[in-house]
Amino acid sequence: MSASDYLLLSAAFTGVVVALGLAAGKPRKQQKEPGAEATRWKRFRIACGLLHMAVTEPSPLVVEEPSGLKLFVAPTFSASPTRVRLMSSQGRAQVDIARGRLFSRGKYRVRVLGKPWLSLKAPKAGEKRPSLRFVSSSSALEVGGNPSGREYEIRKKGKLVASVSWQKPGGDEAPKKEYFLEALKTEEPLPLLALVVALEVVLGAPNN
Repeated sequence: MSASDYLLLSAAFTGVVVALGLAAGKPRKQQKEPGAEATRWKRFRIACGLLHMAVTEPSPLVVEEPSGLKLFVAPTFSASPTRVRLMSSQGRAQVDIARGRLFSRGKYRVRVLGKPWLSLKAPKAGEKRPSLRFVSSSSALEVGGNPSGREYEIRKKGKLVASVSWQKPGGDEAPKKEYFLEALKTEEPLPLLALVVALEVVLGAPNN
């Protein structure tokens, strides 16, 4: 083998080694894990029956599943209270829903973490849902579907961020005592839960 042939062979071998090294060093593309779509949502169980009975001690109204956020309804001592308060596990006020008096009995005001957030007006005869008026347009939410039937969607600027549906382990004939809110993990859950609970208070006890 001549000197020139040897140099060409050495250069070719070196090129192959370098190419293999570069290929090995490239990061592999991550593959999406199965079930990634399901992990986008949080699930909250809401014991709506508590809002239509006299509560004498703090009781769990909202429970995130399988674990996480819990909200307790403060004692109301009435099946039709003028005020509903939701508290954290540490006893701190999170949501306050107050009904108007006298000529404003059909109106409700909602505070979230002590700040005015939403006003609701009970639906009149022939209306399908309460009217909503948010303090800030940036926090406004839209309700579509059937709120009175507790089967509805919540949207923010047209984007679906949550939905509500019944949970009836005993079948369709079981009493309607609780339902679920499923919300995007990227959304702050407290305003969504405040809206759902406020709608429940305004609409009254569902028909079984």
